[in-house]
Amino acid sequence: NMILDPFAGFGGIVLAGRRRGFSIVASDIDESLKPGLAEASGGKCIICDANHLPFPTTFFDAIVTEPSFRRIHRESTLAALPELQRVLKPYGRMTLLISEDMYDAVTEILTRLGGVLTSKYLIRRHGGLKCYALRIDYGLQ
Repeated sequence: NMILDPFAGFGGIVLAGRRRGFSIVASDIDESLKPGLAEASGGKCIICDANHLPFPTTFFDAIVTEPSFRRIHRESTLAALPELQRVLKPYGRMTLLISEDMYDAVTEILTRLGGVLTSKYLIRRHGGLKCYALRIDYGLQ
């Protein structure tokens, strides 16, 4: 199974996935992260904008990611969701860790694109921050 982390950042999800034996591709828009991502991903990384992924349609079995929680990146993250769905296989799934204030917008967009919210967990993090871990499945209709 091929997995994509399109907002890989420092590669925490990538490292966790590789430890479990998954084939995971890391991507991020920040060029300065490339050396660390190359190491974390075993060379399976690319620097690109999640709004314009250089992968074929229906390429990945799953997407696991944690987009930026910063409000300044909110609109860009929401705009990338249709592109993430494009590279996902018809019966693929997305698992996202998102800020609490993005929940309504993210679930509305992904369900409009044919996804079904199959699980959600509210997680309390440092500093009182709350976020959701969401699983969105496709091809269930």
